[in-house]
Amino acid sequence: MSKNPTINVTRLMSHIKQQASNQRLPNATLFYGQSNRIIYRIMIELTEMIHKKTISAPNTPSDTLIEPGEDIIVINPQKTIKIDHVKSLQDRIKYGPSNQAYCIVIIHNIQRITNSAVNALLKSIEEPPQNTVFFLSTQNKFDVPKTIQSRAQLFHCPEPIQEQTRDLEVLIEEINQKITYLPPTDFLNKSAFEQTVFIQGLPYDTELITSLIYAWKLELYANWPNIEKKEHDYLEKMIEIISNIKYNFNLKLQLLSATLQTQEDDLQ
Repeated sequence: MSKNPTINVTRLMSHIKQQASNQRLPNATLFYGQSNRIIYRIMIELTEMIHKKTISAPNTPSDTLIEPGEDIIVINPQKTIKIDHVKSLQDRIKYGPSNQAYCIVIIHNIQRITNSAVNALLKSIEEPPQNTVFFLSTQNKFDVPKTIQSRAQLFHCPEPIQEQTRDLEVLIEEINQKITYLPPTDFLNKSAFEQTVFIQGLPYDTELITSLIYAWKLELYANWPNIEKKEHDYLEKMIEIISNIKYNFNLKLQLLSATLQTQEDDLQ
């Protein structure tokens, strides 16, 4: 199994179920994808499958630990995940599960964790009480500290294709009002010179370039099972640009840099 696969929910459920049956669930699993709501639902459904019972755990922020069922702890604060949250969690799980096979800790929006809380959480992930596992979620894995990513198995949870298609159509319509939309695969099939000319010819319009980057990301996601390595690498760079978009004052330059890097990687 790849460390970072994109798979449908049915296969994800089957894989996690097999890990649990073989008592080989990793200490931590990081679920990431565009829809915060869908990821949370997947984590709850996996918890229900492992515990073999239905639980009621609405996606409602709380500054205290939530325990929707026996041996299930949810951390889902309104703003940040602080060290106090982690210390409370450590005190709660120190004896492992009470009656279930696993004690499952769900930390929603793990990217909200403070620097002071990261090291404390890492200790619990690396040396958890027996049969205690962590389900972590984020919309963008690049927002999660690398120290956490490296200690978890990663699963991408895509949006339903209908929602992706609707969002993509809206973006393409907005782009076509200013330039003719060029699909990412067509762009990547151009020569390095043509790619550079295309980007340099884009207007200095932050809204337009933002829409283009999001549209390329959505279209590559939609075709994931069939994309080539070059397209996969470019998708990763689009995600990285988006994760830092509030800090990028020159998106045109960022897009050009990502394209040049992909060209270099493709030659190696």
